Amino acid sequence: MVKAMASELQLKAQLFENEAVETIYFGGGTPSLLSAAQLGVLLETINENYTLNLKEVTLEANPDDISTESLTDWKSLGINRLSIGLQTFHNKTLAWMNRIHSAEEGRNSVKLAQDFGFDNLSLDLIFNIPQSSEKDLQEDIDSLLALDPQHISAYNLTIEPQTVFGKRKKKGELKELNDEQSATQFLLVRNHLQSAGFESYEVSNFAIPGREALHNTNYWFQVPYLGIGPSAHGMIGNIRTANVANNALYIRSLKENKLAGTEEILSPADLANEMILTQLRTKWGLNLKELRTKTGIDMVYQHQDNLNSFQNLDLLYFQKDTTYLTDKGILLADYIAMQLMVS
Repeated sequence: MVKAMASELQLKAQLFENEAVETIYFGGGTPSLLSAAQLGVLLETINENYTLNLKEVTLEANPDDISTESLTDWKSLGINRLSIGLQTFHNKTLAWMNRIHSAEEGRNSVKLAQDFGFDNLSLDLIFNIPQSSEKDLQEDIDSLLALDPQHISAYNLTIEPQTVFGKRKKKGELKELNDEQSATQFLLVRNHLQSAGFESYEVSNFAIPGREALHNTNYWFQVPYLGIGPSAHGMIGNIRTANVANNALYIRSLKENKLAGTEEILSPADLANEMILTQLRTKWGLNLKELRTKTGIDMVYQHQDNLNSFQNLDLLYFQKDTTYLTDKGILLADYIAMQLMVS
Protein backbone atom coordinates (compact mmCIF):
# COMPACT_ATOMS: atom_id res chain seq x y z
CA MET A 1 0.00 0.00 0.00
CA VAL A 2 2.76 2.46 0.92
CA LYS A 3 4.56 1.74 -2.37
CA ALA A 4 1.33 2.37 -4.26
CA MET A 5 0.80 5.66 -2.44
CA ALA A 6 4.36 6.71 -3.23
CA SER A 7 3.71 5.92 -6.89
CA GLU A 8 0.55 8.01 -6.81
CA LEU A 9 2.49 10.92 -5.33
CA GLN A 10 4.97 10.70 -8.18
CA LEU A 11 2.27 10.50 -10.87
CA LYS A 12 0.35 13.45 -9.46
CA ALA A 13 3.36 15.72 -9.04
CA GLN A 14 2.71 17.35 -12.42
CA LEU A 15 -0.75 18.43 -11.21
CA PHE A 16 0.90 20.35 -8.39
CA GLU A 17 3.86 21.82 -10.25
CA ASN A 18 2.59 25.39 -9.83
CA GLU A 19 1.85 24.95 -6.12
CA ALA A 20 3.96 24.73 -2.98
CA VAL A 21 3.09 22.12 -0.37
CA GLU A 22 2.37 23.96 2.89
CA THR A 23 0.58 21.24 4.86
CA ILE A 24 0.61 17.46 5.01
CA TYR A 25 -2.08 15.46 6.79
CA PHE A 26 -1.80 11.75 7.55
CA GLY A 27 -5.36 10.69 8.27
CA GLY A 28 -8.47 8.96 7.09
CA GLY A 29 -7.71 5.62 8.71
CA THR A 30 -5.09 4.65 11.25
CA PRO A 31 -1.84 6.21 10.00
CA SER A 32 -0.28 5.87 13.46
CA LEU A 33 0.04 2.14 12.68
CA LEU A 34 2.58 2.94 9.95
CA SER A 35 6.22 2.40 10.86
CA ALA A 36 8.73 5.22 10.81
CA ALA A 37 10.21 3.71 7.66
CA GLN A 38 6.81 3.67 5.91
CA LEU A 39 6.02 7.25 6.88
CA GLY A 40 9.55 8.18 5.81
CA VAL A 41 8.98 6.73 2.32
CA LEU A 42 5.94 8.95 1.82
CA LEU A 43 7.61 12.07 3.19
CA GLU A 44 10.76 11.50 1.15
CA THR A 45 8.67 11.01 -2.00
CA ILE A 46 6.95 14.33 -1.34
CA ASN A 47 10.29 16.00 -0.72
CA GLU A 48 11.76 14.67 -3.98
CA ASN A 49 8.78 15.48 -6.21
CA TYR A 50 7.21 18.66 -4.85
CA THR A 51 8.12 22.21 -3.92
CA LEU A 52 7.89 22.49 -0.15
CA ASN A 53 7.00 25.39 2.10
CA LEU A 54 5.91 23.29 5.03
CA LYS A 55 4.07 24.93 7.91
CA GLU A 56 2.14 21.99 9.35
CA VAL A 57 2.55 18.20 9.25
CA THR A 58 -0.26 16.42 11.09
CA LEU A 59 -0.64 12.77 12.03
CA GLU A 60 -3.88 11.27 13.30
CA ALA A 61 -3.00 8.94 16.16
CA ASN A 62 -4.88 6.51 18.34
CA PRO A 63 -3.90 6.77 22.01
CA ASP A 64 -2.82 3.12 22.04
CA ASP A 65 -0.28 3.80 19.26
CA ILE A 66 1.43 6.59 21.18
CA SER A 67 4.63 5.47 22.88
CA THR A 68 8.13 6.71 23.61
CA GLU A 69 9.34 4.96 20.45
CA SER A 70 6.60 6.25 18.14
CA LEU A 71 6.87 9.81 19.42
CA THR A 72 10.63 9.77 18.91
CA ASP A 73 10.12 8.57 15.34
CA TRP A 74 7.39 11.10 14.54
CA LYS A 75 9.46 13.95 15.92
CA SER A 76 12.48 12.92 13.84
CA LEU A 77 10.33 12.80 10.68
CA GLY A 78 9.23 16.41 11.11
CA ILE A 79 5.66 15.74 12.24
CA ASN A 80 4.75 18.80 14.30
CA ARG A 81 1.05 18.30 15.02
CA LEU A 82 -0.87 15.33 16.40
CA SER A 83 -4.61 14.74 16.22
CA ILE A 84 -5.43 12.26 18.98
CA GLY A 85 -8.71 10.33 18.92
CA LEU A 86 -9.73 10.36 22.56
CA GLN A 87 -13.51 10.56 21.87
CA THR A 88 -14.62 10.25 25.52
CA PHE A 89 -13.29 9.62 29.02
CA HIS A 90 -16.00 7.14 30.01
CA ASN A 91 -14.68 3.59 29.83
CA LYS A 92 -18.09 2.01 29.25
CA THR A 93 -18.66 4.32 26.28
CA LEU A 94 -15.19 3.61 24.88
CA ALA A 95 -15.94 -0.12 25.03
CA TRP A 96 -19.33 0.48 23.38
CA MET A 97 -17.54 2.35 20.58
CA ASN A 98 -15.06 -0.54 20.20
CA ARG A 99 -12.13 1.63 21.22
CA ILE A 100 -9.11 -0.26 22.59
CA HIS A 101 -7.75 2.42 24.90
CA SER A 102 -9.06 3.29 28.35
CA ALA A 103 -9.71 6.80 29.62
CA GLU A 104 -6.52 6.72 31.67
CA GLU A 105 -4.48 5.51 28.69
CA GLY A 106 -5.95 8.37 26.68
CA ARG A 107 -4.84 10.91 29.27
CA ASN A 108 -1.39 9.37 29.53
CA SER A 109 -0.92 9.41 25.74
CA VAL A 110 -1.54 13.16 25.63
CA LYS A 111 0.78 13.85 28.55
CA LEU A 112 3.51 11.71 26.99
CA ALA A 113 3.22 13.60 23.69
CA GLN A 114 3.51 16.89 25.57
CA ASP A 115 6.57 15.61 27.43
CA PHE A 116 8.15 14.92 24.02
CA GLY A 117 7.66 18.54 22.99
CA PHE A 118 4.53 18.25 20.89
CA ASP A 119 2.90 21.59 21.61
CA ASN A 120 0.31 21.56 18.82
CA LEU A 121 -2.22 18.92 19.81
CA SER A 122 -5.77 18.44 18.59
CA LEU A 123 -8.03 16.22 20.68
CA ASP A 124 -11.23 14.63 19.37
CA LEU A 125 -14.48 14.64 21.32
CA ILE A 126 -17.67 12.78 20.38
CA PHE A 127 -21.04 14.00 21.65
CA ASN A 128 -24.65 13.02 21.01
CA ILE A 129 -23.82 9.48 22.11
CA PRO A 130 -26.97 7.35 22.62
CA GLN A 131 -28.18 7.30 26.23
CA SER A 132 -25.55 9.88 27.24
CA SER A 133 -26.40 12.71 29.62
CA GLU A 134 -25.38 16.35 29.87
CA LYS A 135 -23.44 15.40 33.00
CA ASP A 136 -21.45 12.79 31.03
CA LEU A 137 -20.62 15.35 28.36
CA GLN A 138 -19.65 18.00 30.91
CA GLU A 139 -17.23 15.55 32.49
CA ASP A 140 -15.71 14.82 29.07
CA ILE A 141 -15.26 18.51 28.30
CA ASP A 142 -13.66 19.17 31.70
CA SER A 143 -11.31 16.22 31.20
CA LEU A 144 -10.29 17.49 27.75
CA LEU A 145 -9.59 21.00 28.99
CA ALA A 146 -7.54 19.65 31.88
CA LEU A 147 -5.11 18.25 29.28
CA ASP A 148 -4.42 21.77 27.94
CA PRO A 149 -4.77 21.12 24.18
CA GLN A 150 -4.43 23.80 21.51
CA HIS A 151 -7.29 22.48 19.38
CA ILE A 152 -10.46 20.43 19.91
CA SER A 153 -12.60 18.79 17.22
CA ALA A 154 -16.07 18.02 18.56
CA TYR A 155 -18.15 15.72 16.40
CA ASN A 156 -21.81 14.86 16.58
CA LEU A 157 -22.12 11.06 16.46
CA THR A 158 -24.33 10.09 13.55
CA ILE A 159 -25.67 6.57 13.13
CA GLU A 160 -25.31 5.37 9.54
CA PRO A 161 -27.62 2.51 8.45
CA GLN A 162 -24.99 0.01 7.27
CA THR A 163 -22.64 0.40 10.23
CA VAL A 164 -22.52 -1.70 13.40
CA PHE A 165 -24.31 1.09 15.25
CA GLY A 166 -26.92 1.31 12.49
CA LYS A 167 -27.66 -2.38 12.81
CA ARG A 168 -27.93 -2.07 16.59
CA LYS A 169 -30.36 0.80 16.16
CA LYS A 170 -32.49 -1.26 13.76
CA LYS A 171 -32.65 -4.06 16.34
CA GLY A 172 -33.69 -1.57 19.02
CA GLU A 173 -30.47 -2.07 20.97
CA LEU A 174 -29.67 1.64 21.11
CA LYS A 175 -31.72 4.79 21.29
CA GLU A 176 -30.44 8.02 19.76
CA LEU A 177 -30.90 11.36 21.47
CA ASN A 178 -33.72 13.45 20.04
CA ASP A 179 -33.09 16.71 18.15
CA GLU A 180 -33.59 18.87 21.23
CA GLN A 181 -31.17 16.82 23.31
CA SER A 182 -28.64 16.83 20.47
CA ALA A 183 -28.86 20.61 20.11
CA THR A 184 -28.48 21.02 23.88
CA GLN A 185 -25.31 18.92 23.85
CA PHE A 186 -23.87 20.87 20.91
CA LEU A 187 -24.49 24.19 22.68
CA LEU A 188 -23.00 22.81 25.89
CA VAL A 189 -19.78 21.95 24.00
CA ARG A 190 -19.70 25.27 22.17
CA ASN A 191 -20.44 27.50 25.15
CA HIS A 192 -18.11 25.71 27.55
CA LEU A 193 -15.16 25.69 25.15
CA GLN A 194 -15.67 29.35 24.28
CA SER A 195 -15.76 30.22 27.98
CA ALA A 196 -12.44 28.39 28.33
CA GLY A 197 -10.81 30.59 25.66
CA PHE A 198 -11.36 28.44 22.58
CA GLU A 199 -12.68 30.08 19.44
CA SER A 200 -15.26 28.29 17.32
CA TYR A 201 -13.62 28.86 13.96
CA GLU A 202 -15.75 26.19 12.23
CA VAL A 203 -18.90 24.45 13.38
CA SER A 204 -17.05 21.36 14.67
CA ASN A 205 -13.63 22.86 15.35
CA PHE A 206 -12.36 24.95 18.25
CA ALA A 207 -8.91 26.42 18.74
CA ILE A 208 -6.89 28.67 20.97
CA PRO A 209 -6.61 31.81 18.76
CA GLY A 210 -3.76 31.32 16.31
CA ARG A 211 -3.83 27.53 16.59
CA GLU A 212 -6.42 26.78 13.92
CA ALA A 213 -5.69 23.74 11.74
CA LEU A 214 -4.05 25.15 8.61
CA HIS A 215 -4.74 22.02 6.58
CA ASN A 216 -8.46 21.93 7.29
CA THR A 217 -8.83 25.66 6.75
CA ASN A 218 -7.24 25.26 3.31
CA TYR A 219 -9.95 22.72 2.42
CA TRP A 220 -12.71 25.11 3.35
CA PHE A 221 -11.30 27.91 1.22
CA GLN A 222 -10.59 25.81 -1.85
CA VAL A 223 -6.80 25.97 -1.64
CA PRO A 224 -5.54 23.26 -4.05
CA TYR A 225 -4.91 19.91 -2.38
CA LEU A 226 -4.09 16.34 -3.38
CA GLY A 227 -5.74 13.27 -1.89
CA ILE A 228 -3.51 10.19 -1.82
CA GLY A 229 -4.65 6.63 -1.13
CA PRO A 230 -7.87 4.61 -1.53
CA SER A 231 -11.07 6.72 -1.36
CA ALA A 232 -9.04 9.95 -1.17
CA HIS A 233 -10.36 13.11 -2.83
CA GLY A 234 -8.48 16.14 -4.06
CA MET A 235 -9.23 19.42 -5.78
CA ILE A 236 -7.11 21.67 -7.97
CA GLY A 237 -8.85 24.64 -9.53
CA ASN A 238 -12.06 23.32 -11.02
CA ILE A 239 -10.91 19.68 -11.15
CA ARG A 240 -11.95 17.27 -8.40
CA THR A 241 -10.23 13.89 -8.19
CA ALA A 242 -11.59 10.79 -6.48
CA ASN A 243 -9.63 7.59 -5.95
CA VAL A 244 -11.19 4.13 -6.02
CA ALA A 245 -12.13 2.72 -2.62
CA ASN A 246 -11.05 -0.87 -3.36
CA ASN A 247 -7.57 -1.47 -1.94
CA ALA A 248 -6.66 -4.29 -4.32
CA LEU A 249 -7.73 -2.34 -7.40
CA TYR A 250 -5.90 0.75 -6.14
CA ILE A 251 -2.63 -1.16 -5.66
CA ARG A 252 -2.95 -3.07 -8.93
CA SER A 253 -3.53 0.09 -10.97
CA LEU A 254 -0.53 1.87 -9.49
CA LYS A 255 1.71 -1.14 -10.08
CA GLU A 256 0.91 -0.44 -13.74
CA ASN A 257 1.65 3.28 -13.24
CA LYS A 258 -2.00 4.21 -13.71
CA LEU A 259 -4.00 6.50 -11.47
CA ALA A 260 -6.89 4.59 -9.95
CA GLY A 261 -9.77 7.02 -9.88
CA THR A 262 -11.79 9.64 -11.68
CA GLU A 263 -11.60 13.32 -12.50
CA GLU A 264 -14.58 15.65 -12.52
CA ILE A 265 -14.65 19.10 -14.08
CA LEU A 266 -16.63 21.31 -11.74
CA SER A 267 -19.05 23.82 -13.23
CA PRO A 268 -19.21 27.40 -11.90
CA ALA A 269 -22.32 26.34 -9.94
CA ASP A 270 -20.44 23.36 -8.47
CA LEU A 271 -17.61 25.64 -7.33
CA ALA A 272 -20.06 28.14 -5.87
CA ASN A 273 -21.88 25.42 -3.95
CA GLU A 274 -18.56 24.11 -2.66
CA MET A 275 -17.81 27.57 -1.28
CA ILE A 276 -21.28 27.88 0.25
CA LEU A 277 -21.10 24.48 1.96
CA THR A 278 -17.67 25.00 3.50
CA GLN A 279 -17.15 28.72 4.08
CA LEU A 280 -20.52 29.50 5.62
CA ARG A 281 -19.60 27.11 8.47
CA THR A 282 -16.52 29.13 9.42
CA LYS A 283 -15.95 32.21 11.55
CA TRP A 284 -14.75 33.99 8.39
CA GLY A 285 -18.13 33.58 6.72
CA LEU A 286 -18.99 33.51 3.04
CA ASN A 287 -17.77 36.47 1.00
CA LEU A 288 -20.45 37.05 -1.63
CA LYS A 289 -18.28 39.37 -3.71
CA GLU A 290 -15.54 36.72 -3.87
CA LEU A 291 -18.17 34.13 -4.79
CA ARG A 292 -19.24 36.27 -7.77
CA THR A 293 -15.66 36.95 -8.83
CA LYS A 294 -14.60 33.28 -8.75
CA THR A 295 -17.74 31.74 -10.23
CA GLY A 296 -19.66 34.49 -11.99
CA ILE A 297 -22.72 33.57 -9.91
CA ASP A 298 -24.68 36.06 -7.82
CA MET A 299 -26.14 34.17 -4.88
CA VAL A 300 -27.99 37.25 -3.67
CA TYR A 301 -29.82 37.51 -6.99
CA GLN A 302 -30.80 33.83 -6.88
CA HIS A 303 -31.72 33.69 -3.20
CA GLN A 304 -32.75 37.16 -2.07
CA ASP A 305 -35.95 35.82 -0.46
CA ASN A 306 -34.14 33.05 1.42
CA LEU A 307 -31.43 35.43 2.60
CA ASN A 308 -34.00 37.94 3.83
CA SER A 309 -35.95 35.18 5.57
CA PHE A 310 -32.88 33.75 7.30
CA GLN A 311 -31.82 37.24 8.36
CA ASN A 312 -35.28 37.99 9.78
CA LEU A 313 -35.18 34.69 11.68
CA ASP A 314 -31.81 35.70 13.15
CA LEU A 315 -30.06 32.76 11.47
CA LEU A 316 -27.50 34.81 9.55
CA TYR A 317 -26.28 38.38 9.28
CA PHE A 318 -24.28 40.54 6.88
CA GLN A 319 -21.19 42.68 7.28
CA LYS A 320 -20.25 44.44 4.06
CA ASP A 321 -19.93 41.70 1.41
CA THR A 322 -19.82 38.78 3.82
CA THR A 323 -22.60 36.72 5.39
CA TYR A 324 -22.14 34.87 8.67
CA LEU A 325 -24.18 32.34 10.63
CA THR A 326 -25.50 33.56 13.96
CA ASP A 327 -25.21 31.38 17.08
CA LYS A 328 -28.77 30.29 16.36
CA GLY A 329 -27.98 29.66 12.70
CA ILE A 330 -25.01 27.43 13.48
CA LEU A 331 -27.46 24.81 14.75
CA LEU A 332 -28.96 24.72 11.25
CA ALA A 333 -25.76 25.20 9.24
CA ASP A 334 -26.29 22.31 6.83
CA TYR A 335 -29.94 23.16 6.22
CA ILE A 336 -29.17 26.82 5.54
CA ALA A 337 -26.34 25.93 3.14
CA MET A 338 -28.60 23.55 1.22
CA GLN A 339 -31.27 26.26 0.85
CA LEU A 340 -28.67 28.65 -0.55
CA MET A 341 -27.33 26.30 -3.21
CA VAL A 342 -27.14 27.90 -6.65
CA SER A 343 -27.71 26.61 -10.15
